[in-house]
Amino acid sequence: MNGHPPAPPAKPARLPVAPVTRAPPSSQPHTQPPAGTDTPPPPIPDSVVRWLFDVIQPLYTADPRATFHDTMVALTHWRSLRPRTRVHTAAAGTSQLLLCLWGELGGVPVQLWVPAAYPRQPPTVYVDLEAVAQGTAGTPRRRLLPSDTVAGDGEVHWQQGPWDPERCNIAQVVAAVEQLAPGLLAPVAAQPMGSGRGGVTSPTPTLETTAPPLPPKPTGERPPMPLPVRPPQPIARASPATAPTTSASPAPDLLSLDAAPDAAHTALLADLHTTLSTLSTEDAARLAAEDTANTQRYTDVANQFRANLAHQQAGVRHTAEQARQQRAQLTAALAALERFEQERLRGDSTPSPATVLGTANDTLYALVSLDAALSDAVQLCSRLLDGGALPVDQFVRQTRLLATRQFQVRDTLARASVSA
Repeated sequence: MNGHPPAPPAKPARLPVAPVTRAPPSSQPHTQPPAGTDTPPPPIPDSVVRWLFDVIQPLYTADPRATFHDTMVALTHWRSLRPRTRVHTAAAGTSQLLLCLWGELGGVPVQLWVPAAYPRQPPTVYVDLEAVAQGTAGTPRRRLLPSDTVAGDGEVHWQQGPWDPERCNIAQVVAAVEQLAPGLLAPVAAQPMGSGRGGVTSPTPTLETTAPPLPPKPTGERPPMPLPVRPPQPIARASPATAPTTSASPAPDLLSLDAAPDAAHTALLADLHTTLSTLSTEDAARLAAEDTANTQRYTDVANQFRANLAHQQAGVRHTAEQARQQRAQLTAALAALERFEQERLRGDSTPSPATVLGTANDTLYALVSLDAALSDAVQLCSRLLDGGALPVDQFVRQTRLLATRQFQVRDTLARASVSA
């Protein structure tokens, strides 16, 4: 491996829709195009193919080959989809750069996100709520229909069963979403023109669903809102025939109207302010107490760590001192051994006959003295046994030991006399 990514494969003239089962990468099957297509779709530009290949290699390390193949199949047979890379934020709050196929399926703007673990994990499909709410020049504004196939955040529940990495692919997901698309959206009903004075029309709401009207306020709390009064001169000059259709009357200025203060609202605001102040004070006190406790705990841990460190350092110093003493003793022993070797082993002088004879006589004298002492010890044990001062079992043991030792001494004397 030279560290460079492999060259992208040659762009096929036509990629088939992936079958229900996916074979291993070495034997990827090919199927016939969808029913109703007589001519193959135009090929995808080389720049898009190379860009897609370069993007998939570093992002989808689980199986980049299957990801590239399935994406090319989907882009080839659904030319309304386009690839791009965007940062996807999951429900848990984690963000990740992923490949997104966006466009319209069945007239519904969708976004298909390919997870990094594809094909082990299935793609996620969302309805583009922003495009649905705004609409385009040729498509009016629409709203989501409440159903079990789409969530409130626009996620499409296209799965009918568990996801199988060996049998499922992106093309099947796109086909399933395309089948569900006709029942996902509904057009927003246009609000009729207002019939009030001056031909003033109420603005069309920008929300996906029209909000219900607010209940009327109690008449005892706030006076009714006065209607704007037109000057008398324009009315006198205008002809009766054109007065109903005029649009020059000003819109009611709601900001300049005087409204009586709401005592309940003011009291609620004061209570809210007091509650928020109390909560803020309690949170500050709690955080300060936690900070103090954490500081004390960390200080105790640091002191304990310093004490342990000092104890371990003392142990290391004691061990080092013992090692130094042992080294000095070994050095002295080695020096003594070298002196012994030089004096006794490496010397060429042999002992004199007088020295050897004196040593032999001393040894024989010591052996004879030991033999006599052993005989006296046996006689002493006999007298102690006769006097009742020594038990029989102890007498037997002691006599046996003394006899064994005396036998060894006499054997040594016999060998010495034979060798002499």
